[in-house]
Amino acid sequence: MKSFKIVPIFAAAALLLGCMSTGSGNMNAAGSAAGKVLYTTSFESGIGDWAPYGGTPTVEVSTDYAHTGTHSLMTSNREQTWNAPALNILKLTAAPGSYTVSAWVLVPKDSQISAVKLTVQTESGGNKNWLQIANPVETIPGQWVEVTGTYNSQSGQDAAILYVEPLEPQGTFYIDDVTIATAPDSGM
Repeated sequence: MKSFKIVPIFAAAALLLGCMSTGSGNMNAAGSAAGKVLYTTSFESGIGDWAPYGGTPTVEVSTDYAHTGTHSLMTSNREQTWNAPALNILKLTAAPGSYTVSAWVLVPKDSQISAVKLTVQTESGGNKNWLQIANPVETIPGQWVEVTGTYNSQSGQDAAILYVEPLEPQGTFYIDDVTIATAPDSGM
């Protein structure tokens, strides 16, 4: 009979623990739940719409490193800080408002890159602007670091190009698990 009394206690404890959240789950840097995910990639299905930005860096899918899965996007043969992988996000962010952007970055142990940031190049009426949407995050050679920022889209833009920008002009780096979502407080 005692085993019947213990089982309900364990079942209640398991149910209670199952309802509790101990991890960050789908949270942004501010700790509030993320908005609607508009785009995500882990490069398992290829390069998608990513392309080289500035000059002629090599941007290709690689199996050398991966944050999740077996693939990531490698950028090499760089000569300027802005030689980077880029994604046209104009259609994703066409509605004016705030968007949360996140990317995981790995710098190999032999690379000179000390930090990375997120930048969006916008254009409106022929005027180009470069917006730093995430402060530089220090890299740890051989380890993945997350870079997260907020892009505030304006109406009437003709271009919006997101790129992951190292602070140094040379060096190879990898990106993975890129996500763009509406910001939690954007009401979208």
